[in-house]
Parts: sequence; C-alpha cells; structure tokens
Amino acid sequence: RFHRGPLPIPPQSPWLRHGVGIFETILWRGGRLAWVDRHLARAAAGLEALGLGALPAELDVLLAEVVRHNQLQEGTARVSLHLGPEREGGPVIPMVMAEPYLPPPTDPVEITISDGLHVCSLARFKTSAYLPYREATRRAREMGAWDAAFLDGEGRLTETGCGALLFADDEGL
Repeated sequence: RFHRGPLPIPPQSPWLRHGVGIFETILWRGGRLAWVDRHLARAAAGLEALGLGALPAELDVLLAEVVRHNQLQEGTARVSLHLGPEREGGPVIPMVMAEPYLPPPTDPVEITISDGLHVCSLARFKTSAYLPYREATRRAREMGAWDAAFLDGEGRLTETGCGALLFADDEGL
C-alpha cells in the first residue's frame, strides 16, 4: 500500500495531464481524522459530478494508515487525499500524503475580497484545477491579508482561496 519512487500513475493519465481530479485536506488531531465522513462524502459527490468514477472503498482506513506510517499519530497532521483517474474512463486511484501541521494562530486574520466574480459550477468540490484559488491567496498576501474571499454574482460570500470559513450560531456549526 505504501509506495516509494516514481508515482504509479501513467504520464498519459488525465489526472496528471490536465489536473482532472478531486482532493480533500483533512486534519488529524487527537488520534483521529476530523470530519472524515463529510470530506469523503464531498469527494464522492465530486467524483460522481465529474463522471470520474466511484470513491475507492475504505479510504478512512488508508488515511489513518498513512498517518501511522509517517509516525504522526501522536501529533497534529495535514492529510492530503488526491483522487484521479488512472486513464480516461479508468478507475479512480487515491494518493495520500501526511505531514506535520502547525495550525495558524487563532488571532483574527484579515481577509480581502478577490478581484472579479467567482462563478464556478464546481465550487462545491475541491478540484485539482486549483490555480485561481492559489493566485487569489498570493495576491491577498502581497496586500498584507491572510487570504482572499470569493463572492458570487449576487455579492454572497462563497469561499476563500486557502482557508475554511466556518460559521456558528446557537445550534452549532
């Protein structure tokens, strides 16, 4: 299950050639994956919506194995799950990475509004075509902000370049 050396993904894979795929970044803390069911449900919905295939089985087990294999089970880790087709119409294969993670400070941070509108039918998924998000975050940081927020055509907040927006009320998140 663990691989060293060149990636076992063919160079002609649409995943490598065109960034066709889905990813999730999951926090490991306190000996468990945070919100793993929600992350995997969003990944499965994204794969289905893009016509890429089914979510491989037992990914939660694989994610935890990679954390343990990298000897990160006692700390906080960022676990990256990447899913893409091996070939056009081929099976979805997972690639998992885990690295130590130091969460950013909990102090308030400044977020700027990204230039232009962000209208994308894929915004509800984390696709591998992530360049607009990275670019918005880079520009925000050049201006002294932590991240950039995206608005839709009606001025509603939709998402950010690299952060997660969590809203709470009396009933919770």
